[in-house]
Amino acid sequence: MRRTLGVVMGLVVAGSMVPMAPAHAAQRTVEDRIGDGVDGMDITSITVKNRRTSLILVVKVTDLKRRGQLGSVGFYLDTRPKRRGPEFAVGGGTSDGTDWGISPVRRWRPGMPIHCRVGMSVDYARDRVAFRVSPTCLGAYGKVRVIAGASDTASGSQRSDWAPKRRTFTRWVHRG
Repeated sequence: MRRTLGVVMGLVVAGSMVPMAPAHAAQRTVEDRIGDGVDGMDITSITVKNRRTSLILVVKVTDLKRRGQLGSVGFYLDTRPKRRGPEFAVGGGTSDGTDWGISPVRRWRPGMPIHCRVGMSVDYARDRVAFRVSPTCLGAYGKVRVIAGASDTASGSQRSDWAPKRRTFTRWVHRG
């Protein structure tokens, strides 16, 4: 019994000496001001989870609807610190039956969609849209920063909300 306890304590002490990555290294949430966007598609927060196995992007809005709203949500992704602007855009519609995808970006203009593993889920009850992007879509990258956009064209004119704000990225989120 004494020997078992000594082994367990030794493992606990050894485990506590292993350097741990900071808890915030692979995730960042940015709150956005309510009331500065489109009714129903006003962004309240964005979350970036930069994991080794996938990049998860979540946007929360004020009142997401399954029907009667011609909404879309997307992210610009910056993966190269030395290059100006985003390298990729991922986005999709929020109504039933709409599509989503990822495209390379040049001078803030998305190009033709590329084929790679991207998933999108819309949770109407929690007013959130999430994307899961395979790291192979983004090439060799160690950190990412993003801009989220949400728009609604149901009124006949496109109105948008940006978080943190238009052409302003979050701080870098290191891969963890």
